[in-house]
Amino acid sequence: MEKDENIEEQEVKSKRDLLYDRMKGKYPDREFEDDEGLYGATLEDMDGYDEQLARQQEVDQQLTDKFENDPQFASYFMGALSGENPITNLIAHYGDQFKDALEDPEIADELAQAHEEHLSKLGKEKELNEQFESNMEATLALVDEIQSEGEFTDDQMNEAFNSIFENANKIIMGELTRDMLETYLKGLKYDDDVAGAAETARVGERNKKIEAKKKDLKSEIPMLDGAQQQAAPTRPKNQTLDSLDAMTNSRDIWEGAKKRTI
Repeated sequence: MEKDENIEEQEVKSKRDLLYDRMKGKYPDREFEDDEGLYGATLEDMDGYDEQLARQQEVDQQLTDKFENDPQFASYFMGALSGENPITNLIAHYGDQFKDALEDPEIADELAQAHEEHLSKLGKEKELNEQFESNMEATLALVDEIQSEGEFTDDQMNEAFNSIFENANKIIMGELTRDMLETYLKGLKYDDDVAGAAETARVGERNKKIEAKKKDLKSEIPMLDGAQQQAAPTRPKNQTLDSLDAMTNSRDIWEGAKKRTI
C-alpha cells in the first residue's frame, strides 16, 4: 500500500512538459509562452540538426571516396587516429616517396614555402594564444566584479558564460540561430527604449524649469486686469498751479473753483 502511495506522489510529466524542459535547457534565454512558440523552436532546432547532419555526411562521403581511391592514405589516416606517431607513421607509409620528394629540386621550393607557412602559423598561433590568455584574465575579472555585486547567482553566471561560448562556437562555424538573433535584437530595442525614456525625462525636466521661470516672471510684472491699479502719472511741477492749489486746499484747481462759487 505504501509503495502505491509513493508511485502516486511521483510527478509524471507529459510529453509536452518533457519537450519544454529540453528546449528550455538548450535555450535558457528564450520564452515559450504557448505551444506555437514551443513547437516553432523545436522545428528550428530540428532544422539546425538536419543541417549539421548534412554537413557531417558530406565530409564522411569525401573521406570515404578518398579512402577508396587511395588505400595508402587510408592506412596512414587510420594509423594517426589510433595514436601512432605521425612522423614514423609517415615514413612507414610514404618512406620512399618522402625520400624522393626531398631530393627533387622541383619540390624543394614547395617544401621551403610549406615550412615558412608552418613557422608563420606557429608564430600567429602563439600570438593568438597570448592574446586569448590576456583577454580571458580580463573576462574573469569582469565576471568576479559582477558576481561581487550580488545581483546574479553563481549558477546564473555559469549558465550565461556557457551560453555565450556556445553561441560563439556556432558563429565561428557559420551558424546563426533565430534565438541568437532575437536575443541580440531585443537587447538593441531595450537600449533604444532606455535612451528614449532618458530623453523624455530630460525634456520633461526642461519644460518644468521653463514653466517655473514663466511663473517667476509673471509675479514680477504688475497685473493690468483691475486686480492691481496702475500708478497714476505724476503731474509736472508748476509754480502757478501749486500756488492755486495751496489757496484752495485742493489738488485740483477746478474743484477749488467750484467750492468758492458755491
